[in-house]
Amino acid sequence: MLVGRYRDLVLSVVNRYQGHVGSTKGDGLLAVFGHPIAHEDDVLRAVLAGLDITREVSRLSDQAKRRFGIELAVRVGVHRGLVYLDTAQDDVYGLAANFAARVSGLAPPGTVVVSEAVARLIEEAFELQARPAASVKGVDGLVAHHQVIGERNEPAKGIGGPLVGRERELARLEKSWARAQAGTLSTPGVVFRGEPGIGKSRLAAAPASWSYTPAQLCWS
Repeated sequence: MLVGRYRDLVLSVVNRYQGHVGSTKGDGLLAVFGHPIAHEDDVLRAVLAGLDITREVSRLSDQAKRRFGIELAVRVGVHRGLVYLDTAQDDVYGLAANFAARVSGLAPPGTVVVSEAVARLIEEAFELQARPAASVKGVDGLVAHHQVIGERNEPAKGIGGPLVGRERELARLEKSWARAQAGTLSTPGVVFRGEPGIGKSRLAAAPASWSYTPAQLCWS
């Protein structure tokens, strides 16, 4: 009964962030974000879901301790990478899926840890604490990972780092902005279109010194 409540709790949280529990084998649950619905912020959704799971499992543990005299603790690990989806069996395979499981094993009970690949993408939105690199089964070398302390209270500083391989798009933006300032722009704005995760937000944030109104830029 208690295990069933735990699984229902995790499923509810993952569904809340529009993820998908793709495997229930073993003593853990594997959730994927980006399937069957892809979002621009799937990495953030995964981390937020992880934090919510730790909080709700903690409350479930308090109830179990009062009623049965036992406690529950959950470890959450988040990694990103290429996986293979078996839609017929509703399962997930691949190194990234295995690595996520290994990362979860590095988490202290009741916490969320993320791989270095995830930490680089969320450091502006979450407070992270670097943990000592550790070895995990099936991976050569030590694995760098970070514990997620919580969401940052202050606004994000913005997307940093150089913009690579977008010279043509950036030139188009600069040309359109110059025409807008001169009053010769023939279209009411610029639209960014493309699959989630290809860098539309990063491109829109590149010309940080420009000033926009909400009606001038949009992306989908």
